[in-house]
Amino acid sequence: MLQHKISYNAYKAQDFSRLKDLNGISNETLEIHFKLYEGYVTNTNTLNQKVIELTEGGKSGTPEYAELKRRYGFEYNGMRLHEYYFENMKTGGSELKETSALGKLITETYSSIDVWKNDFFKVGAMRGVGWAILFQDPITKTLSNHWINMHEDGVVADSYQF
Repeated sequence: MLQHKISYNAYKAQDFSRLKDLNGISNETLEIHFKLYEGYVTNTNTLNQKVIELTEGGKSGTPEYAELKRRYGFEYNGMRLHEYYFENMKTGGSELKETSALGKLITETYSSIDVWKNDFFKVGAMRGVGWAILFQDPITKTLSNHWINMHEDGVVADSYQF
């Protein structure tokens, strides 16, 4: 059996079952997202393994390698975006207050939380499959709402560029 010189830490699907019975989202909808998430985690690990095998086999740059690398953004970002989604849900959640850290940031960019929330909900209601995400520019610290249609396009979510 080939001993791999390249290694990575396999991703493990987190247990988000604590989210069941929340107000505002059905258990059926959560189950659909849990299954999607688990599939993204499994597929990310599978792709990592295959890329390692191709790389160690001297097949970097082949069409098979290129397809796997293209697919990786879809699977990895699907995994991370679902984690963000789940991590922002909680039992007994409360309204966002202008005195909270996030509330202060929002009111520095938007005139109020209500103005921001209206814009965010309008972005989320746009037609098509996708994600509504609040971003913070790492340089200016300005917040902005964005629609992400194809979550595999662009940079890998939550990664640092070196």
